[in-house]
Amino acid sequence: VMGTVDSISSFHTTLRKFDGTLAFLPNALVMASRILNYSYIPNRRIEMKLVISTGCDLETVKARVLELTATEKKVLETPAPVLYAVHADAAGIEMMLYCWVENADFLRTRSDLWLQLVQLAREDGNITLAVPKHEIQLTEPAKEQRVESGQVD
Repeated sequence: VMGTVDSISSFHTTLRKFDGTLAFLPNALVMASRILNYSYIPNRRIEMKLVISTGCDLETVKARVLELTATEKKVLETPAPVLYAVHADAAGIEMMLYCWVENADFLRTRSDLWLQLVQLAREDGNITLAVPKHEIQLTEPAKEQRVESGQVD
């Protein structure tokens, strides 16, 4: 559950979620859970997974994505944004973009970057985001199985 601590009683902790609703968490659960306090740190890292089509020139993709990220006003210059290829398969090349922003700008900047990256992919003929595909194979049961179940060819 992500939100701001509203109150703490002897039995439960109340969090105000970002949609305005309240979440009541038993203190035993809170104490046994890993807690990430994003408000305590001044800067936060944005991580974005891009899946690029295998037919793209990866150096061009890398240069354009880093250029776009560097021009975003809210992205911090230090540490500089980086883009790494982390995985490749038939679906495409998985790349991870990492950049830092001030904590208060995290959600808005991540959203803006996604919108700008999708627009870049639409406008630039050298960049194609891979479309996930799922293949389903239907097979006929073997003839012996059909006979045993009472079906005859």
